Amino acid sequence: MHSHKRCPGAIASPPSYCSSRSVDSNPMTHAALRLEHISFELTASVKRSDVRYELHAFHRTTRTRWTLSRSFDEYRSFQKRLLAAMQQGHTCHAECPWLYSFVTSYFPRSALFRSSSSCVVQKRQDALEKCLRQIHAFLLNRQNHLSCAVTQEVAREFTSFIMNDDAELSLLLQSADSSSISTEKEGRASSSSVLSSTDDESEDDAHCVLCSENLASATNCTYTTVLDCGHEFHDECIVSHLNKALSCPVCGHHVH
Repeated sequence: MHSHKRCPGAIASPPSYCSSRSVDSNPMTHAALRLEHISFELTASVKRSDVRYELHAFHRTTRTRWTLSRSFDEYRSFQKRLLAAMQQGHTCHAECPWLYSFVTSYFPRSALFRSSSSCVVQKRQDALEKCLRQIHAFLLNRQNHLSCAVTQEVAREFTSFIMNDDAELSLLLQSADSSSISTEKEGRASSSSVLSSTDDESEDDAHCVLCSENLASATNCTYTTVLDCGHEFHDECIVSHLNKALSCPVCGHHVH
């Protein structure tokens, strides 16, 4: 963790492993950008011994909803494909080792008995949903786009699972995603021409997600902490959170 003192107009130092500007300038791939507009939740249905875990997805831009019903074995197969896509052992500046460890250890195990009991089904549902949300958040974190495996293979595998390789659905969402990509490129080109002005504005807009207040107070100096994952919070806010859970409240990265 890195502590900083923020005064009006002051700029906090970025994490030591990379500059914040290099992360901000890293463009999102088509697959990652599509995930930015998708939200989802998981439910479960049981008919005798047949258990289905239903993914209810929503694309905010087009207001499109769809539901995918899968068995637990299909989720386990997805886990294996995801781990293969991560290319364990590659060198990058992202948090790929953490993601590999999380998907390996947190994903629910297979059970020989009582797999359709209400207790087992609920635990699996909760664990599967948490896994999907953590992976989703990881892929949307631009700092992790420093890894080609994340921006290409992992994002593609995750998007394919969320959309079930549905060509018709993909075509429906394509125009909205293409529009977002164009808007992002235009915004990036504009920001590069007025770099100092943009930097000042982004600092003014930065806020602590734990209290929703600006990180740089307009009236007095405030102390902030930047975690190793790059997310910044007010000292008093993050200390209170870490007393309950040693993880980043934004991306779930473990705090040592």
